Amino acid sequence: MARTYAEDTKVPVTKSHNDIHKMLTSIGADRIGIMFGGDEGSIVVFQAGDVMYKFAQPPLAETIRNKEQAERAAWRALVLLIKAKTVAIQQGISTIEREFMADTVMPDGSTLVEHHKALVSHNYGEDGPPRLSFMQ
Repeated sequence: MARTYAEDTKVPVTKSHNDIHKMLTSIGADRIGIMFGGDEGSIVVFQAGDVMYKFAQPPLAETIRNKEQAERAAWRALVLLIKAKTVAIQQGISTIEREFMADTVMPDGSTLVEHHKALVSHNYGEDGPPRLSFMQ
């Protein structure tokens, strides 16, 4: 059976929150918040310039029986994701807009990826998926 990332971590959730805050601040984010939703998961929000971003904490691994351990592992996975994105931004490989594009909050409160999924679903429903062609 595959192991869950950080399933044995001893890192407290509060340290993960602090790590996330520090990394986001390092790329120019402000108005950073973590909203706890209990069993429904948590959300991280931040603003960079005039743009708001939000993303969810990964779901707790069902393979980890201890809820507190599963929560620590989930937050460490999120730290890893954000670290990869912030390093890419800091090294000039990418930008905040590119790394967090899917997480951009639209005026109606949904994210860009939610809008995109609905658009793709609608268009595929009408026309089906595009035909792949290597010869144009």
